[in-house]
Amino acid sequence: MSIMEKLKEMFGGHSDKPKDIPRQAEQQADQHGMTGKAQDAAGGAVDKGSQWAKDKTGGKYDQHIDRAAEEAHKRTDRPGDQNG
Repeated sequence: MSIMEKLKEMFGGHSDKPKDIPRQAEQQADQHGMTGKAQDAAGGAVDKGSQWAKDKTGGKYDQHIDRAAEEAHKRTDRPGDQNG
């Protein structure tokens, strides 16, 4: 089986619109409950990274770190925990 045949099988056959593939992938993720898990994982990584940066800078740049973490949370569609 060729790669193209595998892809067609994964995404339900041939699509006339290549931009349907991201939508289909998102639908598959939603069906399997992966979207929320991925958002939680991304948000957790942002929280962990921002806390690490705060620890390393000794509080000197907390305001900037918080702003960056807030933007990252917006992009992951997950409200920030803002520990610190």
